[in-house]
Parts: sequence; structure tokens; C-alpha cells
Amino acid sequence: VINYEGQAAMLVEDMYDISVRDGYPFELYEGMVDWRPTVEALLRKEDPTLACSRFINTLARIARVVAKEAGFEKVCLSGGVFQNDPLTTKVKELLTEEAFEVYTHRRVPPNDGGISLGQLLCALEL
Repeated sequence: VINYEGQAAMLVEDMYDISVRDGYPFELYEGMVDWRPTVEALLRKEDPTLACSRFINTLARIARVVAKEAGFEKVCLSGGVFQNDPLTTKVKELLTEEAFEVYTHRRVPPNDGGISLGQLLCALEL
């Protein structure tokens, strides 16, 4: 039972175990992630800490594959999901290993406040 916004994400973050190195399967077809293998693996009953850790690892691996497919050299990590410290750390780690320049928030939050500022900056460029 979730009692407030972000509670599930915070629980996943709190349960992350850095020693877990593997993740769940996923497929990428024409730039689209097929989540079915991931969801099927998540539905198997396993230790919640292991499941949370594998899920975060999987999200980071998906970010790496999508970034490689896109062909950019620079990647910006933004949005409320990047308030999750283990996810941000893991994505940065995997992207840096692939020689991507990774940018994260330092002065502005990655959630709605940062998005609004980014929208303003884009509007000023037009």
C-alpha cells in the first residue's frame, strides 16, 4: 500500500544493494524498449532487495543501450526519476564507461522545477 507520492520509488532506492551486479532481460527494437522480459522476470517471486537492485541495474542498462543507439556523445540526466541516487549513480557509471559525457543537476532540482527552467531556456532560444 502506497500512502504518498514517491513512496514506492523511495522504497526501491532504500533497498538497492550495490553488490548486486546483474539485471533483468529486455529487448530494444527500432529504438523502442520491449519491457515484457523485464516484467516477466519481476513477477517471479524473489527477495525484494534483489528485485529492487536488479530493476535499477536494468534501467541503467537500458539508458546505456538507448544512448548508444541514439549516437550522441553527451547525455543529460533529468526528471524526477533522477532524484533516485542509486539509479543516477548507476546510469552515470555505465555511460561513463562507454565514454559518454554525462550531465546531472547541481544547482537546480531534476524534477518539475528543473524541467520548468529548461523549458524557459528553450523558449528564450526561439
